[in-house]
Amino acid sequence: MGIMDGRVIARHKPLPGQKTYSQRSLLKKRWAWSWLTVFLFFVAVSLALASPLAQLYNADKLAKQSATAALATDDEKAEMKKAHAYNRKLVEDGQRVLGDAVDPFTQDKDQIPISQKDRTYNSILDTDGNGVMASISIPSISVKLPIYHGTSLATLDKGAGHMYGTSLPVGGKDTLSVISAHTGSPKALFFTHLDEMRKGDTFYIHVAGQTLAYKVDQIDVILPDDFSKLTIRKGEDRVTLMTCTPYGRNTHRLLVSGIRAQMPDVAPYEKDVQARSTFDWEKDWSIAAAAAGTPVFLDYFAWMMHQCRREFRLLPGRRLHKRAAK
Repeated sequence: MGIMDGRVIARHKPLPGQKTYSQRSLLKKRWAWSWLTVFLFFVAVSLALASPLAQLYNADKLAKQSATAALATDDEKAEMKKAHAYNRKLVEDGQRVLGDAVDPFTQDKDQIPISQKDRTYNSILDTDGNGVMASISIPSISVKLPIYHGTSLATLDKGAGHMYGTSLPVGGKDTLSVISAHTGSPKALFFTHLDEMRKGDTFYIHVAGQTLAYKVDQIDVILPDDFSKLTIRKGEDRVTLMTCTPYGRNTHRLLVSGIRAQMPDVAPYEKDVQARSTFDWEKDWSIAAAAAGTPVFLDYFAWMMHQCRREFRLLPGRRLHKRAAK
């Protein structure tokens, strides 16, 4: 305490309700923490949206790759004849191997799947040398994917894969082609929404300039080692789509199977099919959370900034500084 001109002046103890100069540093810290919170929030939003945005980008990329498979060339027309001959021989010899199995009798220790060693199989329908044999379009779940030879992990990272040991996807009597793709991949949607397909839906195979329509008539869930529904059925022209299920656990396999349907009598042309929304709250939770949380957070941040500025203006030192400036 001190005395000046008969008045008592408080040097350390503030008057009741009066802010002290130390509060300036506290407000600055609060201001800094507020901006740090904003930064961390947008980092979190960016991470949450990274996968969906990558999926959207890759969906467009895969769609363009799929379009090239629909273009017919003279070489591809010749390859179609080879593909039909391959399918006939598959019926005659029987389906000895299904999938990317490793030959148990080989002396090789490289563990390379039989499908990758079969040069005849890998050469058919691969006129460009990029491994793409055809493409698949599923309008009801907005999917367009190139179809590659085999179903190795490297192949399924690029698009859909054709299961070795099943018919090549060129149609015809006594054929069953199995097309497989990932569910829940951060890179692209692939077959993530395959479980939303229903009986009566139509999907399309584009190969060497031809479009083959298939109408879904069977939907099954099987164990990974159950191949009973993946064998050729006499007299049928069928394509079965396969992916892991349930979402996130992948303990079983989902099969969506379609029988060949003539257009436009039994199945509509692809351009006439109306796509359904594939948004799912469980699978696309990151988008929903970011969309709902961003405006709430920004509103809270605006209120918090207003409070900080208001308290900053009420600091004693700031008021004295303004008066001195006048």
